[in-house]
Amino acid sequence: MAIFKNNPYAGFNFTVTVEGAEPAAFAEVVVPTVEIDVVEYRDGTDRTNQPRQVVGLTKYTNLVLKRGIANRPDLWGWFDQVRQGTIDRRTVVVTLLNEERSPVMVWKLRKCLPIKWVGPTLSAHASDVAKARMPEVRNRILMVLSSKRGADLLPAAGKQKLADELARAVTTIIEPVKPAGKAAKPVVEEKEKAEEAPAATDDDAKIAETKAAEAKAKRAAADKAPKVEVLFTAFIIQ
Repeated sequence: MAIFKNNPYAGFNFTVTVEGAEPAAFAEVVVPTVEIDVVEYRDGTDRTNQPRQVVGLTKYTNLVLKRGIANRPDLWGWFDQVRQGTIDRRTVVVTLLNEERSPVMVWKLRKCLPIKWVGPTLSAHASDVAKARMPEVRNRILMVLSSKRGADLLPAAGKQKLADELARAVTTIIEPVKPAGKAAKPVVEEKEKAEEAPAATDDDAKIAETKAAEAKAKRAAADKAPKVEVLFTAFIIQ
């Protein structure tokens, strides 16, 4: 039954399901475009000087999933499997949701193959922290908003509660920048303190070596630990 609607559906409520993979959240999805080539043709017996337009080949662009986050590396495992020569074609479903989070349009793409993986761009600049963590931030915000009903937000207390929950969800990912410390003291005072400080003993050297060894062991353990979260900026499927 057709549903009459005055306003178009918003494009920011959607889900992506990949066959054989855990659900993942994406900030942007580019649905493939279908295009038919037109071939102009004319032979010598035509009575007009205009060529005829003949239907040519049909072209399909790729499905692009951008700025995604997943709790398990299933999509990377699929890409790596195809990269090593194992052809594994899967079905990918993109579902558009309305304001009540109910499906209104479904794009089902069959026999898909991953052809490109784009990793995140890392930067040591503090201003880029929010951009790098945007997939996680968006996922947390959607989780909080999807748990609310319209009646919960009518009173002022409900709006304040939502604001507090969103703040906690975001600050768990992006820590607030600490205020700058006190101004540095003159170099003369630091030099005087350094001269007054006692010389390091053998015990101090052993303690420093022990701490360095413990830090190295922690880094090695972290490298061997299983990966529980995968962040990526684009995942292209053909």
